[in-house]
Amino acid sequence: MIAKHVPIRSLKKSDFANLANYITDQQSKIERVGYIAFNNCESVNLDMAISEILAVQQMNTRTQNDKTYHLIVSFRHGENPSNEVLEDIELNICKTLGFEEHQRVSAVHYDTDNTHMHIAINKIHPEKLTIHEPFKAYKKLSDTCRDLEIKHSLEVDNHMTHQLSSSAKASDMEHHSGIESLVGWIKRICFEDMKAATNWEELHKVMEFNGLTLQKKGNGLVIGSIDSGVYIKASTLDRKFTKSTLESTLGAFEPPEGEVLQTRGYKKEPKKLKVDTTELYKRFLTEQQNNHLIKNKGINSLKDNKKFDIEMLKRSNKLKRFIISKSDNYLMRQVLYKQASLSMKANLKKINDNYKVETSAIYQKNGKLTWADWLKKQAEQGDLEALTALRSRKDSALKGNTFTGAGIGKITPIQANNVVTKGGRVTYQTSGIAGVKDDGQRLKIARDITAQGVISALRLAQKQYGNVITLDGTDEFKALVVKAAVVGRVAVSFSDPALEQQKFNLQMEIQNDSIKQRLGLNSSSNGPTGRRFADSNSYRSGDGADGPRSQRKSNPRSLRGVPPASRHNRLRHLSTLDVASIVKPSAVLLSSHARDNMDKQESRGTADSLRWGVFEPRLMPAQMAAADKYLLERMDKKAKGMDIAEHKPMVSATKATYIGMRNVDGQSLMLFQTVDSAIAVLPVIGVTKQFKVGEQVSVNDKGEVSRQRKMKR
Repeated sequence: MIAKHVPIRSLKKSDFANLANYITDQQSKIERVGYIAFNNCESVNLDMAISEILAVQQMNTRTQNDKTYHLIVSFRHGENPSNEVLEDIELNICKTLGFEEHQRVSAVHYDTDNTHMHIAINKIHPEKLTIHEPFKAYKKLSDTCRDLEIKHSLEVDNHMTHQLSSSAKASDMEHHSGIESLVGWIKRICFEDMKAATNWEELHKVMEFNGLTLQKKGNGLVIGSIDSGVYIKASTLDRKFTKSTLESTLGAFEPPEGEVLQTRGYKKEPKKLKVDTTELYKRFLTEQQNNHLIKNKGINSLKDNKKFDIEMLKRSNKLKRFIISKSDNYLMRQVLYKQASLSMKANLKKINDNYKVETSAIYQKNGKLTWADWLKKQAEQGDLEALTALRSRKDSALKGNTFTGAGIGKITPIQANNVVTKGGRVTYQTSGIAGVKDDGQRLKIARDITAQGVISALRLAQKQYGNVITLDGTDEFKALVVKAAVVGRVAVSFSDPALEQQKFNLQMEIQNDSIKQRLGLNSSSNGPTGRRFADSNSYRSGDGADGPRSQRKSNPRSLRGVPPASRHNRLRHLSTLDVASIVKPSAVLLSSHARDNMDKQESRGTADSLRWGVFEPRLMPAQMAAADKYLLERMDKKAKGMDIAEHKPMVSATKATYIGMRNVDGQSLMLFQTVDSAIAVLPVIGVTKQFKVGEQVSVNDKGEVSRQRKMKR
C-alpha cells in the first residue's frame, strides 16, 4: 500500500467540486467506482455535502494557498480490501496528517491495474476556519502505511524511495507514457562505464561515444543528448554525479577536448517489450502528426470565426449607439445605452463560451496522446496487435477469484464499450459477461457479478483455455463455479479432482430430483394425499405372497396389451417399467405415462434452459437477468429442503391467479399461480394496472396483464 499526495500545479485549477465529481463519476464503466464516503458533513447527500464544503472554503478569505488536499492510496496488485478495511485506512491516514476533523470525500476505483482510493480533503477546518498544511507528510504517510499493512495483513510495499525527486518523476513519466526516458536509457546503456571513469577525459569520451554531452550550467552540470536535444541535470542520474562529488574525485571540471566518433545515441522510442512494436510506433507517429495538423487547422478556423463574430458584434453595437444618440430624450438615451451595453456583454460571453466548447471538442478528438494512451485507445477500438503490446508491459497476472487453463489463451475480440487498462487488462462491459476481467492469462470475476454472469464467464474461459479449467480463489467461489457449470450445463472439467467429484455429486442430485418430480415422487415417498407411493423395494396391494417388486418383472402385454409400433424401442422395455403406483382404485400410474425423453438429463428452471417464449423478444437483458436471478434463488432454497413451490418462467399467454410483485436489481417481476400450482414469473414489460392478490387475470402474448371478464347471467 502506497499513499501519495497529489499537489495542484496551479492555484486557479484547484476546485474541490471538480475533484469530488471526478472521483465519484462512474464514467459509464461497470468496475470504476466502488466504496464512496463523505465525513464530517451535516448533509446526507453527496451533492449537498460538496456544496457544504465549498461554503466552508469560501468563509476563509485570508489564505492564498490551495484549500484542497488530494491523496491517493494505492494497493498492491490483486488486493481488494473490504469496505470496513478501507474505512479504517482512510480514517487513520487522515488522522495522522491532522485532518481527522476536516471534511472529506473518499471513493475507491477498480478500473486500473491496481485498486486505489482517492481522498479529497478540505484543508479549512469546519469550525475554526483555519487552514492546515501537514509538515513532512511523506514521512508520516510512510509510517502510517507500514502500520496499516501489519494491522490489516496487507502486502508490504516500499514506501520510501531512494531516488532523487527528479529521478523519481522521470521514472513515473516513463511508466505513464511508455517512452523510455533519457535517464532510463543512460542507466541501461552506459551508466556503469560513466561511474568507472577515473578522470574528466575518460568521462567525456564515454559520454560522447554514446551521443551525450556533459556541460557546466549555473552551479551544476547538465547532460544532453546530441540527437534528441533532451537535457537533464547530472545529479538526476545518481548522487555521485553532482558537481561537488565529481570535482572531489576527478578534480576541477574540465570541458571536453577533441572529437570522439559517436556510435549510438538516445532517441525517444518505446521501452523495449517482449513483442516488436516497430510498425505500431510508426503508425503512432504518423497519426500524431496528422492529428496535430488537423487540430491546428480547426483551432485557426475557430479563431477566425470568433474574430469575425466579435467584429460584427462591435459594428452592430456601434450602429445601435449611433441610432440611440439621435434621440432627444436624455433619460431614454441612458436606458437604451444601458440595454445595448448589457446586450453587448451577453453576446460577447456567448461567443467566447461557444469558442471554448468547440476548441475543447477539437482537443479531445485530435489532442496529443502518449504512446501508452494511444495503445490503450487502439485496443479499445479492437486492435489486437495493440492489445498484445499493452499486455507485454505487465508481468504480473490477475489474482483472487480467477479462471485459467492449460490451453493457450485466445484473444477475445474487443467490443467498442469494453474498457482496457494500460496493462492490457480488459473489463468486459457487454451483457452476460459484464464485469469480467481478462489479462490474456486469467479471467477474474467481478465483485458483484450475477449467477448468469458466472455461467457466461465460465463459457468464456472454456472458449479461451479449453475444456479443462483451473480455479483459484476462495472455497465459496469454487463452489459457485462448480454449481454454475452444472446448472448452466457447461461441458467443462476441473483440474482439481475434489471439484470434479463435487460437480459429479451435484449432477446426480439434480438428475435424481428431476426424475422424482416427473414421476410424482418426493424424498419421503408420500404423495400430497398422504398415500405411500411404491418404489423398487415396496409391495403392491395383493403382492405379499409373491415377494417384493424388485424380485419380479411386469409383463407389459398383461397390463396394456401389445403396444403399437410407435411405442416400440421406448423406455417401456427398461427395468424402470416396474415403477407403478395405485393413485385411485380405478387408475394405475404406469411408466408408460412418463415422458419419452425420461432417460435424458434435464435441467429444470436453470439459467441455461430458461426460455421466455413469445415474451423473449420484448424483454430487455436486464429484465431477463433479474428474473433468472430470482428463479435460481428460489431453486436453491427448494433444493435445500425449504417448502417452496416450483418456480418457472412464463413462456406463453395464459390465464392465472395474480399473487404479487417482486423487485430484483431494480426490475419488477409479476408472479402468477398456474393451474399446476407452480409459480410463473414474468418481468413487467410496460405499465400495468393494480391487481389484488388472488385476482384472476389474463396475460396475452404481448405481455399485457388484464382482469378476466365476468360473464353476465
